[in-house]
Amino acid sequence: AKQTEDAQKKVEEIIQKRTQDVTADWKTYTNTQYGFEIKYPNNYFLKEDILGVSIQSSQSCEEILRTSGGQWPKNCFIYSLLIQKNKIEGGSAHVPSTKVAGYASEKFELNGGMYDNLNQIYIQFEKSGVWYISSISYHSENKTTAENLLNQILSTFKFIDSKDVTNLEMQIRVAVEKILAQGKLSNPNQQIPKGIKLISVEVVENNVTLDFSKEIMS
Repeated sequence: AKQTEDAQKKVEEIIQKRTQDVTADWKTYTNTQYGFEIKYPNNYFLKEDILGVSIQSSQSCEEILRTSGGQWPKNCFIYSLLIQKNKIEGGSAHVPSTKVAGYASEKFELNGGMYDNLNQIYIQFEKSGVWYISSISYHSENKTTAENLLNQILSTFKFIDSKDVTNLEMQIRVAVEKILAQGKLSNPNQQIPKGIKLISVEVVENNVTLDFSKEIMS
């Protein structure tokens, strides 16, 4: 029995090392609101809103999403991360999955929908009353590729303390939040609308992306 356990551990170590090698040069997205970071392929496109993150493999993804149906493109893979208070129910039976960032997760699949040959794999877990729901949308012929991609992305998911956020990101956040708190832009005659807040900072090489949201103030 011990030999079997040792063999299994060795296989897991090999798989983990290969995954780390694949993701080593990927871009890193950091969310300072919820305190986590995740990596994604360099040639993928990232979009962010107040609900979460969407990472798309090609322009064909954007094109099909503009329609109300049709054939899901074979070259389109979309990784999505939703952050909300409730988990998603439905689909195939929710079965235990591997841990994500050390948290036990559950996995299920959805097929069909408004697009032909669209399949989706979901992996979700809960932390401190919040559900982190990851999914991969793909053409039904590409399940193996999609599942590998989802596992690779989730292998890089980790929660970080504020001290672990890079100094550059923290400096940017402090500077921007100071401006927001003052409510003034560089032009003295311009005022920042109430309710604007900085959600996240993303630094990729020399490019800085700031994501803002506007809340309705009572």
